[in-house]
Amino acid sequence: MIFRGAKVKPRTYWEIEAIAQALRKQCQIDDMEFVPIVKMVESIAGEGFQVVSSDEIGNNEGLTYPDRGIIQVREDVYYAACKGEERARDTLAHELGHFLLHRSTSLARSSTITVTGPLMDSEWQADEFSGLLLAPTHIIIGKTAADVTKRCGVSLQTAINRVKKSKYQPKAEPQSIAGSKENSNSDNS
Repeated sequence: MIFRGAKVKPRTYWEIEAIAQALRKQCQIDDMEFVPIVKMVESIAGEGFQVVSSDEIGNNEGLTYPDRGIIQVREDVYYAACKGEERARDTLAHELGHFLLHRSTSLARSSTITVTGPLMDSEWQADEFSGLLLAPTHIIIGKTAADVTKRCGVSLQTAINRVKKSKYQPKAEPQSIAGSKENSNSDNS
């Protein structure tokens, strides 16, 4: 298996689900189908949220520097997310995942780092967070992927992945946004 991201603190699917649930609860959107992801990212990242040109960010749709408190989103992606375009909404939620899950981590990729499994892959973690935030299990149970795309505003691929996983995953208990109770203080190493 090939991994795409930087090596980070390992997190399970259930830990990521609990963090996404806690954020939804904190933002008082626990039962909301269509999450206002643009407002969430702008509010949570504050002045660290930057809409940038393709000249500054290249082909990247978004880049996050969690160790510096910065989320950069390419302007066309930002405007598409404002219009409710599913893939752009996924991108903003993905970058928010990096911002929240990898705060004490520099995400610069290095060929000398070997990620030994998906639990340590920053991209896998951010992908899971995005899907769990925008289309949580309790909202999508019993729905088709097409329903999830329409109701939650996620890409069809995200909806397919979420519907498939929701059939096999037990519901997680909400925890703090910083992570699990036992590991929340060990993140600063």
